[in-house]
Order: sequence, then C-alpha cells, then structure tokens
Amino acid sequence: HLSFDDMRRRMLDADVSLGQFEKNERLERTIPHKVFESISMGIPYVTARASGVSELLEDEASCLMVPPADHGAIKTALLRLKENRELGARLDTEEMAREARVGEVHLRRLDQPLAQVLKPGR
Repeated sequence: HLSFDDMRRRMLDADVSLGQFEKNERLERTIPHKVFESISMGIPYVTARASGVSELLEDEASCLMVPPADHGAIKTALLRLKENRELGARLDTEEMAREARVGEVHLRRLDQPLAQVLKPGR
C-alpha cells in the first residue's frame, strides 16, 4: 500500500490524470474523487463525457472529455496533451480552481436536502 504522501508525489509526477471511461450507469451519476484530487493538484484531467462530471467541469476549459468507451478518442485526447503542452497548462490552472469552487457550492446545495431527509421524525 502507498501512503498518502507517496500517492500525492506519484500523482504530481504524472502529466495527466485519467478519469472513468467505461460506459455504465455509475458513470452518469457520480463525480469521482479523482476529479477533486486532480483539480487540487493542477493535473490535466481526461475523462468520459457524463452528466455527473459535466456538472462540475467543462470540456476544453477545465478538462478534456471524450465519448464513453471510445478508445480512439482517449488516445486522441492524450496525444493532444502530449503535443500541445500549452493545452495541458491551460487546463490545470485558474479554470480548474474556479470550477472546484463551483463544485463546493454544488455539494453544499446537495447537503441541505439530504439533511432534511435525515431529520428525526421523518
């Protein structure tokens, strides 16, 4: 097992962070923890286009999105980042930080209805 510090160092050594690509129900309804880790560390993020992650990130502004389970599109996105370092730098700077703040607002909004559902007496 890797310690959190070792995992952080390895992620920071990476040129890109890969999200979920397999087409399944979970892909549409979740925002993987790796999104937040990548944003906070400024690592360019490539993932499948899905409703969950699209609530937080914007294709070509804060990440690169590809169609789910499209191996050719994943390869193309990775080659774009390899050949265009400016694109990767643009994806991992201010836009991602702004999107992360928006994400915090979304999460806070979700907490309120959940808290109401969990109130005693309901």
